[in-house]
Amino acid sequence: MPSLSRKQVLSLATVVAALVAAVALLSEQGLPNHRRLANEADRLRQQNRVLREENRVRRDEIASLRGNRRYQEKVVREDLGYVKPGEQLYIVDTPAAGSAPRAAH
Repeated sequence: MPSLSRKQVLSLATVVAALVAAVALLSEQGLPNHRRLANEADRLRQQNRVLREENRVRRDEIASLRGNRRYQEKVVREDLGYVKPGEQLYIVDTPAAGSAPRAAH
């Protein structure tokens, strides 16, 4: 059985290491998976930024509802359609944007 020289062993080890690295990088769990996970992380970071802003807006709204009686009344009237005793509510139906007004008969 022939023995291998040190140079041949190093060459063989280099080739094997290169093959293992190529398989690791190009396999389903390698570089494509890393790219997919990096893209997902970017998407989630962006989603978190949006949600943090929405939370800030909602916290401001809560603070206004807790501490501002005029704002409370405005929200109750607009969102819930509250009418004070003696007031009358008129609902005006307007045509949707881009539609032609209908003629009265």
